[in-house]
Amino acid sequence: MEADIINSCPLCQKKSHLLIKGKEHLDAVEHYLKHRHAFVQDLPFDAPVREFIKSGFCHDCMDMIFGKTSDEIKYVQEGK
Repeated sequence: MEADIINSCPLCQKKSHLLIKGKEHLDAVEHYLKHRHAFVQDLPFDAPVREFIKSGFCHDCMDMIFGKTSDEIKYVQEGK
């Protein structure tokens, strides 16, 4: 099982995506998205991936703001 989360960065509007694999990870993301009162810290990912799911910041903006990012966050290639 896998799903692709696609976000438009709230700062630069670049589109980025994150591939979520595995039933446990998919269930955790689905629970978080359905129940926004859930804590993002409860998601079974490292901090940059959790931040992407929560805020949608792209790779570059996240690095600029927080000083770290994740190689799992990729830019969407337009026209492909």
